[in-house]
Amino acid sequence: MLLLVLPFAAQAQGMAVYMAADGADANSGASPGTAVASLGRALQVAIRQAGPGSTEILVAPGTYRGQRNVLRLKTEPPPIAIRAADSTQRPIFDGETNQGTWLRVLAQTPMRLPLTIEGLDVRRYSTALSIEAPFEAGAGQQLASAVKVLSNRFEDIGSLQAPPSTAALRFVGISDSVVKGNSFLRVRNVGDCSLLHPIYMAHGSNRNRIEGNSFDDNCGVAIKLRDASNENQIVDNEFRRQTLPAVFQDWYCDATKRKDCERKDECPSWSNRFAGNRLDGKPVTPVALDIRHGERPSNQCELPAVRERVLMQSPSTSTRAMPRGSQPR
Repeated sequence: MLLLVLPFAAQAQGMAVYMAADGADANSGASPGTAVASLGRALQVAIRQAGPGSTEILVAPGTYRGQRNVLRLKTEPPPIAIRAADSTQRPIFDGETNQGTWLRVLAQTPMRLPLTIEGLDVRRYSTALSIEAPFEAGAGQQLASAVKVLSNRFEDIGSLQAPPSTAALRFVGISDSVVKGNSFLRVRNVGDCSLLHPIYMAHGSNRNRIEGNSFDDNCGVAIKLRDASNENQIVDNEFRRQTLPAVFQDWYCDATKRKDCERKDECPSWSNRFAGNRLDGKPVTPVALDIRHGERPSNQCELPAVRERVLMQSPSTSTRAMPRGSQPR
């Protein structure tokens, strides 16, 4: 479903849109008795009718099958929270075929994206969530995106066939956002598994906080930063039964050395902090950190001060470890 943001009518306060597995998209979504059935319809109602306050899309318990949504934003949306109506019962969004993306948000210009996703179970998609904003190297600080992904369960995400999936949760050009308290379980491609990451942040995704998440039985590096994604905080996460030795990867595509780079101006990421994380019940050691850039990249990237050219593993230590593992792309 393709949606375009329209100018929304000003109202005195926020509102709620109700979703139910036995609802109908012909309904208004204004009450549990008039619930809509699809997330696409709920987003359409939320955007068109939102006031200056926040809007909640309250998803009733149940299983929502085969829903795939693309939200194309021309203007900044109102604050929207997609969350479980009952915090004790997760609604399930089941893609069924491991194809497509449950929700893809595409900002056509730099803008805030005050979107919260909380308390959901998303399973059997190629990608669960992809939020993308334009990024131009050297254009200055990105706008604060204000995305929050909280206490969700992402399971059995990945591709069963070609082309391979690259992420369960993808941020592109997304800054000042929070990914906290989520579970990533069995994030796997059947084919090329090394390309798939439960969390992938790229192209100017700065100052995000990845905190208190659990990663279990995944292939590919669990968290990957790419291309000028700086000052992110990766703290207090739990990794278990990971296929590759590395749980964190910092990488960029150097166009002076490779011919397959999508962008020709990618740069290393700097000043990211990795602290308090555990792998199979033990503190993460340098061997589980995959840092692919050197002290001085061969392209024209602007470098920070020397003291900032490291991954801060804890308040008192840092590392540039490069363990064995599959070549990232």
